[in-house]
This record gives sequence, C-alpha cells and structure tokens, in this order.
Amino acid sequence: MTKIDIFSGFLGAGKTTLIKKLIKESFAGQKVVLIENEFGEIGIDGGFLKESGIQINELNAGCICCSLVGDFRAALQQVVEQYHPDRIVIEPSGVGKLSDVTRAVEGVAEHLDVQLSSFVTVADVNKVKMYMKNFGEFYDDQISHASCIILSRTQNATEEKIAAAVAMLREKNPTATIVTTAWDALTGEQILKAMSTKDDFKAELIAMAAKANEKHAEEDEEEEHEHHHHHYDENGVCSCGHHHHDHDDDDDDDEADVQNWYIDQLFRDLQKDIAEYYNISETAASSKLYTEGLKIYCAMDENAQTYLENAALNIDKSNDSDLQIASTIMGYDGRVIATVGSSTKKEGALGWDRSYNSVLQPGSSIKPVVVYPYAIESKKLYFSSMVLDEPLDNYRTNESGQLVSGPNNAYGYYNGNMSLPDAIEWSSNATAAQTMELIGGPSVAYQQVVTKMGFQNLTEQDAQNTGALSIGGMNGGVTVREMAAAYTYLGNGGLYYKPYTYYYVTDSEDNIIIDNRDAVPKQAYSAETAGIMNRLLHYNVTNSAHTNAHYAQISGWDIIGKTGTTDDDKDSWFCGCSPYAVMATWCGFDKPKTISYSGRTTATKFFANVMGKYLKGKENKEYKISDNLIEATYNPTTGLIVSTDNISGRYVGYYTEDNMPSSGGAYYSGNYEYGSDVSDSSSYYNPNYGGDNSGSNYGGDTSNSGGDNSGGDTSGGGDNSGGEPSGGGDNSGGEPSGGGESSGGGESSGGGESSGGGEEAPPAAE
Repeated sequence: MTKIDIFSGFLGAGKTTLIKKLIKESFAGQKVVLIENEFGEIGIDGGFLKESGIQINELNAGCICCSLVGDFRAALQQVVEQYHPDRIVIEPSGVGKLSDVTRAVEGVAEHLDVQLSSFVTVADVNKVKMYMKNFGEFYDDQISHASCIILSRTQNATEEKIAAAVAMLREKNPTATIVTTAWDALTGEQILKAMSTKDDFKAELIAMAAKANEKHAEEDEEEEHEHHHHHYDENGVCSCGHHHHDHDDDDDDDEADVQNWYIDQLFRDLQKDIAEYYNISETAASSKLYTEGLKIYCAMDENAQTYLENAALNIDKSNDSDLQIASTIMGYDGRVIATVGSSTKKEGALGWDRSYNSVLQPGSSIKPVVVYPYAIESKKLYFSSMVLDEPLDNYRTNESGQLVSGPNNAYGYYNGNMSLPDAIEWSSNATAAQTMELIGGPSVAYQQVVTKMGFQNLTEQDAQNTGALSIGGMNGGVTVREMAAAYTYLGNGGLYYKPYTYYYVTDSEDNIIIDNRDAVPKQAYSAETAGIMNRLLHYNVTNSAHTNAHYAQISGWDIIGKTGTTDDDKDSWFCGCSPYAVMATWCGFDKPKTISYSGRTTATKFFANVMGKYLKGKENKEYKISDNLIEATYNPTTGLIVSTDNISGRYVGYYTEDNMPSSGGAYYSGNYEYGSDVSDSSSYYNPNYGGDNSGSNYGGDTSNSGGDNSGGDTSGGGDNSGGEPSGGGDNSGGEPSGGGESSGGGESSGGGESSGGGEEAPPAAE
C-alpha cells in the first residue's frame, strides 16, 4: 500500500526544509515520489533527490487545485501504477485549498491501493495572525483541514508568541496535533509520528517543548538573541515569494502581524504590471501572484522604511490631534526606497494609502516641477531673471461669471519686479502665473507633466486653467509618490523614471519576466535646466525667510527643496532632495481643515528628521549637475552679471552660454526692499537673513484646494473618490486661485474679495 502525505502552507513557511528533513531522516530506503506544482519554488535540488532515491513527477499546469478533476487525479493514478512507490509526498500550491487536495486524493484511494497517511500544514509562528487577516479563506482552509499543524521558526519565538499562535490555530482547528517544538530538537521519525497520530504523541511533545523552552530561557539570560530573519541580501533585496508580506518576522509585538506600507504598494504595482505583461485583468493578475510561485525581488530599504514609519507615528499632534502624514523616499532612478501612508498605526493590508491613493493639491510645491524649469528650458528665463510680480488681467472667472485679475499673493501685495531666486523663496503666486503665460499657457505645462513626468490624475480643466500648474490649485490633483518622482529630475540630469517597488520578477522556473533595473527614462528637462533649478532650490532652503523651508536643512549636507500649502492652510507639503534621494511629504486632514501654526512646519521638520537618519554614515557627495553650466556672481537688484572670475557670496547664479544676462557693472552691496507696504515688518526683506526665524512669520503656499480627493476614511481600494473633498472653493466657478507662501496663519483677510465660492481673498500678513 502506498502512503500519501500532503504538505500545505504558504511559500516561505518552511515546507522545503521540513520535506528535506523527512526525506533524509525518515524516508531513507523507501521508494518516494514527490508531486508538486511549484518545482522551481521548492528549492530541493535534483542532486539531493537523486542521492536520496527520490523520483519526481512534476505538474506544470498551474495550481493543482484548479485541475483536480482531470489532470491531477490522472497523474496521481499514473504515478501509483507506474512507480508503485512506498510513499507519495504532495506539495500543493501555496494558497491551494487543502480540503480540495485531500478530496482528490480520497477519490483516487477508492480505486487504488493507497492510504492518506497525513495532511499537514506548515505555519510560520510569526505570521499566523497576519495570514489570517490577509488571506482569509485560503489560510483558514489550510489550518482547519489539517490533521497536523507544524509550527516553524519557533526556536527564536517567545513562549507568549507561540501560545498566541496556538490559540488562534485552535480556534480554526480544535483537534489537530500542533507541533511547537523547534525542528532541530526533533528527529524526522518524531515529526513523522506526530503527522500520523494524535493523542498518543501529545504527552511526548509537551515534555519536549517544556524542555526546549527551559533551555531557551537559560540562553536568553546569557546573551541577547538576534530576532531578525529577513529574506534580504546584503543590499537589502528581498528575494522572498510574493505573498511573504511581513518583513519583521520575529518581532514579539503586533507590528509583525501587519505588513508595512511598502509591501502594500509593491502588491499594487505588481497587480498592474502582471496584468499588463500577460494582458489580463488585475483580478486575474492577483490570482497569478498567489498561485504561480513567482519570486519578487523587493527594492525596499528596510532601515529607511523603519525610520519613515516610526517618524510618522511620532509626529507632533499637540495642536492637531488628527493630523495625517504621507511620505515617499525615492532614488534618482525611480526606486521607491521607503513609503508611509498614515500617521496612525497600520491595522491591516491594502487599506487606504495617502501616499499612493490620495489625490491632493500640491500648492506651490508644483512650481519647480513645471512652470519655472520649462521657462528656463525654453530660454524665457535664466537663473537671475527679474520676473514680474503683478496680477494677470482676466485671470479667472468668478462665480458670478465675471473675469477678475489675479492671483493674489499670500503676503497680501505685489512687488512689481523680483529676481527669480527671490520669487521662489517668497513663493510668489503672481510671478508663477506670469511665467505660465510666458511659456505659452497651461496647455503647454499640462502636456509636459502628463507625457514626460508621470502625472495621471489631472483633468482637462487643468490644461486650461493658469492656476492649476502654476500655483497648484488643480481640478484634479497629484499623489505624494507622483511628486517624489517628479522631483528626481533635479538630481539625475533632468531624467524621469517611472517609480518602482521591486527590481524584477521571476516565474517558478526562475525566468525573469519583468525587470525594472534597465528601465529607459524620459528626458523631462535638459541636464542644464535640471542643474539651474537644483541651485535655485538650494538658494530657497539656504536663504528662506518667508517660508518654513529652512527647517529642512541638515548639517553638513546640500539640501534643496520647496514647500507648498493650500488655501486656508489645509494642506502642507515639503518636497526636498539630498544627493542620495528625493523625499515628498504631505500633511493634512482626511476631512480638510486649517492646520495649526506648528503643524505647518511638520513636513519640513519631518524631512530633516528622516532624511538625516537615512544619510547618517553615508559619504557626502555632490549632485549630478551639468559641467556646461557657468557660475557667476549677479547683482540681486538687476539680475545682471557682476563677475565670472571672482565667484563668491550669496548671489551666485548658474547659466548656460546661450542663456545668461550681460554684465551689470558693480555689485550692489546694500540692503534692498520688496513690497508696497514696507511699514509692515513682515514685508521687509532682509537679504542677510541667516536662518534665524525670529521676527518672521511662516505660513505656506496657499492654493485653492478644491477637487482634492484626499481619501477621508476610505479603507482601501484605489478609488480616489473616497472621503470628503478638501474644500476651498468650487472650481466650477472658474480657475482655481491661491498658491503662494503665507507669512501669517489663520484665515485670509483684506483685499475686498470674498474667500468663498472659488474667490480668494489675500491671506493676512501679520
């Protein structure tokens, strides 16, 4: 009679190790046939099997639980009749239903001289709770229909962890033998006995478990055990199977039971990419991920992910108890290094991710993405150009159908002319809108970001409204991940790479089917334009006196970036870069409301905190900036070149030979003022500002946030319609308005225009 043993369990649970142990220690001398449909995944090499006298019948028709009625039964019968084995070991697909497999075997047993000896489920002690949450009926079926449940990785688990896992398993299966003893402490014969019997072996197992736990406790007193068994190589590459969601395998708290935000994004990316590769639906792609033994080589930086998630959970909420945060760190080749989608503890898999799902208003953080670099690219502006800070006539249509001028500046007035570095540092809305007109209007900007920079959530209205892509008051919106990807051009020579969360994917036979390592980028801007914008944003962070960008400074590092805040301070952004990575961060509420004064600094401080940890220990290096750029000192009052020989001081510009100003004579060394109302101390510009924020008021760029689908309490999906709109005026009344960096908090006042109905009043300048 042929005995049949079925081993179920998810990929990574330890089935391979267990089968090899049994083959070596218990099945020696027997004629054994191994049947499984994930041969490339099981990892038992042919040499080992040959030495052990094991014959293999490989089924490659997909998940065997999907072909039980025909192919599987026929194959099993053929194995029995052809080989007459003493034992058949069956390993179904990782998420194959154990109940289906056992029924199929029992059906064959009615006609052949075979006996179902055991049906075993191997369960990782660290992942029981997580798999019950993530995989529902598939995992429950494996547990509830097992005659024996063998826990893996118990050697490094606490008694509490083991007990909790056993309790959850007992709820699903009150009768199965549950083996908790570390495998190294058991012989193959003892494991085989546990698989085949129940009550008569329980006492022996209990005694052995007690002895093993006692020994483990003694060892704990002598040394601190290392509990990190991540499937990563020295470069942080996760080479685990597709459904191995947890990357903190052996933590003794509940954090290990919920997959991190990164793995959620990886899964969503895989769904889309697999669907595209096979030309199938995303639902069908998801099924492939769970059933076909694919190997995913994850691109996550584990340390950075830890920094990011811990920092998100610990942001200052003293004045904003329900403040949310979303952030993505990205390499200059599009690699998503780390990401987080909430400031609250993650409760489950594939929920609403504010970094990936939420479509938001970017405020003035959009300005370095399209309006200013496009103007430099087309030689409409150069580094130190004097730009017009005046409203546009017929800027928008109000709710009464009347054309009105705009946009308003957050500081409540217009400066006439200002240098481009100062226009960015002041976050002037008017200069951005004027520049939009200079480059040919919003349709030009729209084509740029849609075709070359990966924006997927804009609308046709955004291609017509000046305010949409000049000051960030959009009808559609952007995601945090899109903004991170858009900023990468600043440090890689003007290139745009599609974001990726995994390096490559192999099938069950280790053939590479999708590879992100050799992705072909798009040239978003020239290397020269990228370098000029890089230095303009360096100026912004280094000399910021009118926004909170200076909070992003990290000692010893060249940091660049731009803030952004929406109408009534409902959203706060900082998109910044170090020479190693880009980081985009959003702060706001699921039900939009004004962020407190201190909350408006959260995004920039968050950047400095997390990026500072990420950079710790790294060799300092410079950005990738074109050698074709010419450095020169310029006169800040005229924008003209002072010297190309003696380059020094604060006012150093970067130019191309065919796009630079003429010599402007002597350098103007005195203080100069912007503003129509210099009696107000907040409107006085001090070029000698050194980073001390005393006497300065910080707010943020204000833009109309209408159309923001920020997610709200939506729990998942990918449907960007979740939650309440973020308010700030109805865009149906004309072009969104706003933008600009507010020097004062609270509600806007003055200016005579109503702040409701899509009409913006200039914010207060305290």
